[in-house]
Amino acid sequence: MQENEIKKTLMGIVDNIVQYILPPGDELSPTEKFNIILSESLQTLALVTSIEDEFNIQFEDDEMDALLFGGLDSTVQKISQQLTVKSHDQDQIAEKIP
Repeated sequence: MQENEIKKTLMGIVDNIVQYILPPGDELSPTEKFNIILSESLQTLALVTSIEDEFNIQFEDDEMDALLFGGLDSTVQKISQQLTVKSHDQDQIAEKIP
């Protein structure tokens, strides 16, 4: 999955969460929306679990700071890295199956 596809999917997740905490019609940048979510712990938890569910990946506790506090683009890169590792692991498993 390309980073632009990841970012589009991530922004869908962000928009879904933000709709419950912002008044209708607020025009904010993707980065502003992302930062609003991070300012509320329950929304942050919703973001992380939604990312993990949507992309079928899992972040370790020690990855959370880099994931969340590096900003929107950093989060896209972290998701991309996780997907790459997952794909590589699946390829290795497939090679071992006769």
